[in-house]
Amino acid sequence: QNPEFQARSDYADSLFMLGDCLYRLRNYAGAKRYLDKLIVSNGGKHFQSALAELVDIAVRMRRIEDIEALARRLETVPSDSRKTELLYQFGRSFFMASKEPTKRAANLQRSRQFLDQIQVGEQRWAGARFYLAAALVEQGKQDDALAEFKRIAEALRAQSADPSKKVDAAVADYVHMALGRMLLQQKKYDEAAQYYVLVDRNSAVYEEALFELSATYVAGAKPKRALEVLDILLLTVSDDNVAVQAAVLRG
Repeated sequence: QNPEFQARSDYADSLFMLGDCLYRLRNYAGAKRYLDKLIVSNGGKHFQSALAELVDIAVRMRRIEDIEALARRLETVPSDSRKTELLYQFGRSFFMASKEPTKRAANLQRSRQFLDQIQVGEQRWAGARFYLAAALVEQGKQDDALAEFKRIAEALRAQSADPSKKVDAAVADYVHMALGRMLLQQKKYDEAAQYYVLVDRNSAVYEEALFELSATYVAGAKPKRALEVLDILLLTVSDDNVAVQAAVLRG
């Protein structure tokens, strides 16, 4: 707040650190107050980072109209200078905005425009392809979505075999969950089970995966396998709702 400090070169650094701290603390309104100051003029080393956090805040605060306005600010950045994280955040945000009934198709198209720019080998590639596959599900293109999810799973499997490359474990788990669910809907029980078992035990969706795996074994007429999975789940489950459903299914 000190006018003398605001004239210093590290004022922008302080604005970003303060905004970033509030963003991480989920004080989105507070974070927006400081991050907005960093995108008043184009350029600056924090411009793209602030823009990435602001578009995520727009989704979380349900200020959908802000996303397009922020996207227009992105157009001032040369295409060859745009950070992958920023492209990913805008693509993800337009996908989340498509959940609103108005401009659904347009927002899905805008999401694709950003996510398609993320190339193979870049850190956010798998996450970008996951949202593109999820968009195909939203559009009712189940076969195309299934093929895309399988391509991502195969690419992540090949990547994990290379010790020099880091695999996005969270994306891998969500891809395997998506494949399990889609194949379960198609009544391809054995194939669905193969993907459910790939979900890591440390994943946020591990308990859901175990429950759905047991339901897959029930649907595939393998009650003994289902009971084995349910016993494991009931020993470790932390979600009371999942615990109740698992106990009912076991009964």
